[in-house]
Formats: sequence, C-alpha cells, structure tokens
Amino acid sequence: MTHQTVPIALKRWFTIHFAVDVLFAIPLFFFPVVFLTLLGWQSIDPFATRI
Repeated sequence: MTHQTVPIALKRWFTIHFAVDVLFAIPLFFFPVVFLTLLGWQSIDPFATRI
C-alpha cells in the first residue's frame, strides 16, 4: 500500500471553507431575523434557518 498525503491546497481550502461556514452559521442560528435583514431578506422564517 502506498502512502498518500493530502495536498496543501486542499487543506487550505478546507480551512477557509470552515471559517466562512462558521461566520454564517452562528449568526443564522442565534439571530436569524437580524442577520438576514442585514443581508436584505424581507420574508424570514426563523425556524427554517435553523434546519
């Protein structure tokens, strides 16, 4: 069996993707109406944002 490593670019992309996900997920979970209103949404269902 050969030893395979994960490319550096993939590791960086995963880290960036994780950071962006957290930046959007936390406000959507705790303050969905305020966060989506700031983004320009008009009709917001707070329960659906947590699913």
